[in-house]
Amino acid sequence: MPPMARPRASLPTIGVEAPERATREWLARVLDEVGLPSHAVVGREAPGGTVLLAVNRGGWALPARARAVSGAGGTLLVWSAAGEDAADPEAVLTQDLAAESGALVSSDLGALVVAARLTAHPPAPTRLKVVGGGVATSGIAARLERQGLLDGGSPWSVRIVAGRLTVGHGREEFNVPSVEALCGALLLLGSRPVPVPVAPPAFVEPGRLESILCPPARVLSEVVSKRVAAVYGLEPGPEHLSRSATEAVRVAAAVDGPVVLKLVRPGLVAKERAGLVLRPIRGAPAVRRAWQRLAAAGVELGPPAALGVLVAPEMEEGPRIWLAMEERPDLGRFVVGGIGDRPGDGRRFACGAPTAPERAATLLARVGIEEGRAALAEAVARFSWLVAVSGDRLAQAALHPVAYDPRRGSACLLDALIAVR
Repeated sequence: MPPMARPRASLPTIGVEAPERATREWLARVLDEVGLPSHAVVGREAPGGTVLLAVNRGGWALPARARAVSGAGGTLLVWSAAGEDAADPEAVLTQDLAAESGALVSSDLGALVVAARLTAHPPAPTRLKVVGGGVATSGIAARLERQGLLDGGSPWSVRIVAGRLTVGHGREEFNVPSVEALCGALLLLGSRPVPVPVAPPAFVEPGRLESILCPPARVLSEVVSKRVAAVYGLEPGPEHLSRSATEAVRVAAAVDGPVVLKLVRPGLVAKERAGLVLRPIRGAPAVRRAWQRLAAAGVELGPPAALGVLVAPEMEEGPRIWLAMEERPDLGRFVVGGIGDRPGDGRRFACGAPTAPERAATLLARVGIEEGRAALAEAVARFSWLVAVSGDRLAQAALHPVAYDPRRGSACLLDALIAVR
């Protein structure tokens, strides 16, 4: 294999850390092949160095490690070997949070190595232009264009020199192992979290919550929990709190399709598991029976008294995600979420509080959300502001789920649980 071209600028020193010596040595050989100096990391970081960390499990210390490396002027490159971490939800969450702390995370070692080369010449590119002609060059341009990585005005370029793929910026040039590694690196750099404004957005009005988020410690009703979420721009779908069976029948009659009935009462935590959510309900007689059944259950529960029965259309279309606040001593408060109505075995993600809609959209794309991604990403960002601004007053905060309504073209909150400290 021809030697890699060496840039004239100084390169970051890559510290290689892996669980086993054989893996460490193999990673060092890979880095040497592409022209990046490396050393073994043994309990310390090289000043200004970049650490390539091979992990099979994330560990909650990973985000703090990313912050420490970034603070020393380096970048933590997290190589999830062979994508094995996909089966470990906790590893996925910690790697998401590490990315928000400055790490680059990928199961593609080639993409990580090329990304490290690109970040040695700031500002690192997310798109570049193709220079030269020929069939091979045209194929590279087509590949970059398909993935939105082609930019004819970029100061960075890619061309073929002596049969090798070469990336250049000004007088600096270096070889990359493959088009796949280059595309992966550009996508990785393009997915890095964008800065979040220090001040909350205009829609955040925490002062409206003074009378709600105050002692004593308690679990708020669904209606009041949604009122808290609404202050952060998270609006519920169409629904009505009915206080009689006749009222519930009248509301349901105006809905085109089946409805859901839910008992509303402070202190309820697992309504569905307790049989206090009835769905799908069709027709006036069934609505009346369901309302009476839930009202009787509310009486049996004793004080505090139920506030009524919520009647809402049964949403059967569009993707759904759940969101929840989590808190750890070493990480503070952050957001976890996933596909579906509530936490289960589905794909998950994590983000800081607050986070930007662009970062949320990247996470939603990773877990497979396509339809309504922008609207759901905005909902994730708004919930992250709730956690960031009001989290110190909350013992628990969960939205389960937030659904994308294709008919309205927006996200709506179907259920919420807020507990005050």
